Amino acid sequence: MRAIIFPLLATTLFAASVVHAADMPTQAQIQAAVDKGIAATQAKSSSSMPMPFAIKISKVVGCKPSPEVKTEVVCLVGMSTGSSDAYRVLPLRVDGNTWVGVERKDAVFPPPTPAEAITAMRAWAEQLVIDKPETANDKQIQELRTNMKVKSVGHCGIGRKTGYLECDSTLEIPGKPDVKAELLYSLEGDTWKFVVDK
Repeated sequence: MRAIIFPLLATTLFAASVVHAADMPTQAQIQAAVDKGIAATQAKSSSSMPMPFAIKISKVVGCKPSPEVKTEVVCLVGMSTGSSDAYRVLPLRVDGNTWVGVERKDAVFPPPTPAEAITAMRAWAEQLVIDKPETANDKQIQELRTNMKVKSVGHCGIGRKTGYLECDSTLEIPGKPDVKAELLYSLEGDTWKFVVDK
């Protein structure tokens, strides 16, 4: 039962102006949208048995305007059923004065831009050198702190246990072939952080 709950939320749970960055739902509003969606799904179900556990929004990592639909936002949230936890991307829109969920599978959460990605990576490298001064002599760290660029940030998956974005990225270093790698980023407030380990 629990194994199908999270996919169900993205596909069958949720029932015009461009959304701006400031117009984002709160955790309470997201929870209300989830509760409303569950009630609507149960009302349509042929089963009269109530759901045996509650679905709780345990954390909101962040919400951003949807890159797919201008009138929607997407929120990266932690969801809990009591004994199972996972991070998911929930698309929402405003209906009157109320946030409601949207029926769309595999909604995309916008990743960091190349400029945001390299800023996050350099911030990580600078902190590493502060914590471990000997790493300042490492050639890769030197490149990262100076002339390395993030050429592109492509497809990203969501770490279900971490909430990290796992993104196909292309790195550019002058005089060398481009390097393609899957890099991890976490969103903390409005700031992207580079993550080395999952």
